[in-house]
Amino acid sequence: MPHSKLCVQVVLGIVWLLIGNRIEAQELPAISKVDFDSQIRPLLSDRCYTCHGPDEGTREADLRLDLGLGLSDRTAESSGRMILSPGQPADSELYLRVIATDDEQMPPPESGLKLSSTEIAVLQQWIQEGAVWDRHWSFQSIPTEVAIPQVDDPNGWIRNPIDSFILQDMQKQGLSPTTSATDHQLLRRMYLDLIGLPPTPEEVANWSRVPTPERWSNVVDHLLARPEYGQRMASDWLDVARYSDTYGYQVDRERFVWPWRDWVVRAFNDNMPFDRFGTLQLAGDLQSNASFNEILPTTFGRLHPQEVEGGSVEEEFRMKYISDRTETYGMAFLGLTLECSRCHNHKYDPIAQTDYYRMTAFFDNIDEAGLYSYFTESVPTPTEVMPNDTLDLETARLRAQISQQEQVVQDQLQELHRTRPWSPSSRAEESLPADSPTATDPANLAGQLTYLTYGPDAKLPENSENRLVPFQPMSNPTDRQAVELSGDEAIRLDVGNFRRWQPFSFSLWMWVPKPMERAVVLHRSAAWTDAGSRGYELLIENERLKFSLIHFWPGNAVSVRSTKPASVERWFHVTVTYDGSSRADGLAVFVDGNRIETEVVRDNLTKQITGGGGDQISLGERFRDQGFTNGRVAE
Repeated sequence: MPHSKLCVQVVLGIVWLLIGNRIEAQELPAISKVDFDSQIRPLLSDRCYTCHGPDEGTREADLRLDLGLGLSDRTAESSGRMILSPGQPADSELYLRVIATDDEQMPPPESGLKLSSTEIAVLQQWIQEGAVWDRHWSFQSIPTEVAIPQVDDPNGWIRNPIDSFILQDMQKQGLSPTTSATDHQLLRRMYLDLIGLPPTPEEVANWSRVPTPERWSNVVDHLLARPEYGQRMASDWLDVARYSDTYGYQVDRERFVWPWRDWVVRAFNDNMPFDRFGTLQLAGDLQSNASFNEILPTTFGRLHPQEVEGGSVEEEFRMKYISDRTETYGMAFLGLTLECSRCHNHKYDPIAQTDYYRMTAFFDNIDEAGLYSYFTESVPTPTEVMPNDTLDLETARLRAQISQQEQVVQDQLQELHRTRPWSPSSRAEESLPADSPTATDPANLAGQLTYLTYGPDAKLPENSENRLVPFQPMSNPTDRQAVELSGDEAIRLDVGNFRRWQPFSFSLWMWVPKPMERAVVLHRSAAWTDAGSRGYELLIENERLKFSLIHFWPGNAVSVRSTKPASVERWFHVTVTYDGSSRADGLAVFVDGNRIETEVVRDNLTKQITGGGGDQISLGERFRDQGFTNGRVAE
């Protein structure tokens, strides 16, 4: 829609004083029916929209002419006349203000804008013809049947119905068709349009021997069947979808998205219908029992630049990604610019700011982080495993074997519970048969055990920000000491680099100084956002204990969180266990010897939790994260 050019300062709708102070109605010029979109809309946009257009900040008299809503139902307060009275220019306030010669003249003289007598006559004729206010052509439905214009064509230029429309408009503008292209030129154009490559001399010679008109239909069929056709068509779509093989921004590391590119090429070569083509890219993962080839197209929504620069705010960039998806959807599928509506109602398209944010909700349901990992090569979540026939068969076999073994263990446990009820005096090594699949050889834990405690004479390293304090569990003084953590300096242990298939556990005493929104108590990872939190961690989050194993947070992880807040200003004992299953139900948290109730936060761990530089347990602090400030730990 055209933009306004100059600012008009005066209100439309001030008191109507002298109806007689206006020029006489114009004689209607000898022109055909007025076209609103090409003749009236540009006129109003150029002379009226600054004060009576889409900008709420400059709109006067609560009159909005760019949409034309309710103009035929509304009267001017001063005169009682209709703003627009179809068929009756003399009763239309819009027309009377335009022809006025006193201080009610619109546009006001001081604006430097005015309508010529011809433009006034066109406006008058448009009202006389019924003042039909069309929506912009791009928002109008395409008619199912259109009459083909009858055009004088003495040279036989028209060869199909579309040519009739083209020639009609050319004749209106005093133009005539150029001479026909030579066969060689036409062949070259067809090759460049359909496959992006010119024909070889041999191909030109071969096609020249095919008689016309069969030649051209055969050329088209031949080019559409060539694999280069999909590549040529995909090149335009990849531009629309902002495709790149790197993340952009400062580090600009390579990213693994070429399978989506190949899918687009295949879709064109397979002549996939456009509705299917669009549906899969916007919501393929929402299809019932979605296959890999239905999920893969949704990479369309993940091709925006992604950030990893140190100090970047994760949530800030996550919101940028959501806006990027929204705006790319508008451009690619609606043919609209939506960016303006991010900050205010769109001035030139019918998109309100509220509509913009309603739309972003559709693109805000991805389990993603705002940053990708600097310390690891992990692909940011969500991700999919590329299919492989051999690997898929082996995976199915192993899953069936695991399921069978799990059932054996469950049967054994049920039998034990029936025949040998557990009591506190039971010995742990007698709880399961020695050949149970879950039995663990203590020798396998060599180098994976540690016990950190401080005696009365213990000292921390010089210049340590942490400090030793008396350890008084259950209000019983002991000769041991605990560490009060600064939140900026970690205590590191030389153990703890467990794999996700290894069962393990750890325990410690904790003292929480106050309710905490977030604090890192213990972790085995290089960093928070800079490494996607890869490893495992015990956090306080929203005052609750949270235990997680992570490949890339948040989409590839298992995590549970206590349902009740952690105790404050008292010592309590925490034990965390993991059974090696890569499932959330394999995580357990115990407080003071009792298993506590937890809720599942994430349950999708499919890749390793090691690597990235964090190979040891650290207490109380993590790079670019919130430490356990003034919290205490012992043993």
